[in-house]
Amino acid sequence: MKWYENFFDGVAMDFWKAGVPPEWTRTEVGFLWDALGLKSGDAVLDVPCGFGRHALALGARGVRVQGYDITAACVREVNEIARRDNLPVKAERADLARIEFGGPFEGAYCLGNSFGYLDDADMGLFCRRVAAALRPGGVFIVNTAMAAESLIPDYREREWMTAGGITALLENEYDAAQSVLRTQYTFLRGGRTEKRVSEHRIYTSAELQRLLTGNGFAIRDLFGAPFGTAEKTAYKYGDAQLYIAARKP
Repeated sequence: MKWYENFFDGVAMDFWKAGVPPEWTRTEVGFLWDALGLKSGDAVLDVPCGFGRHALALGARGVRVQGYDITAACVREVNEIARRDNLPVKAERADLARIEFGGPFEGAYCLGNSFGYLDDADMGLFCRRVAAALRPGGVFIVNTAMAAESLIPDYREREWMTAGGITALLENEYDAAQSVLRTQYTFLRGGRTEKRVSEHRIYTSAELQRLLTGNGFAIRDLFGAPFGTAEKTAYKYGDAQLYIAARKP
């Protein structure tokens, strides 16, 4: 079983939800609207969609969103909210290493650090499948805090985090030979302890660009922050986040 198949159930997803402030989601949704050049009625691909914080907000603007995620609870939540609020959003359960995305879509995005969950071969296949699902000229937005230029300056072997009444201990081990970050999570909530393990492939920004250009895209821009409500800033060493805008020729 791959680590991400059951990581985001229960306490881990509750922690992630609580740790993302609403204003950050609003900023990223504004960024997607501008960077993808969206208008009401457009169709976009959200991979993976998680619990739908971007998809549902875009749906409220009239964008038709198709999301895929491997976590059944996330898929159920997205579809329940979309039905309740009559939003043009649909989520399906799928392993992103295997699914064909259909389409065509005006744009696509992969936000929230999930770009790097798959092994190198599957990352390339994933990019090609996204490219195949886009119309010519469509833009793919990739976001990560795990680019080497972001991770290395602030790398810590141990760190504590708290969100939503949950305390988490993160114990990091960097495999330099494989460029993989392995993290042991210990979640503490209400006297109960749960553990999870994750693996994330670490790429430099240049390697990320080559991954995209080698699989159907041309790089348009690299940003160090979403510009939905903020000034456009070029990505630089030490920035906490990287946003890549890649265009299908």
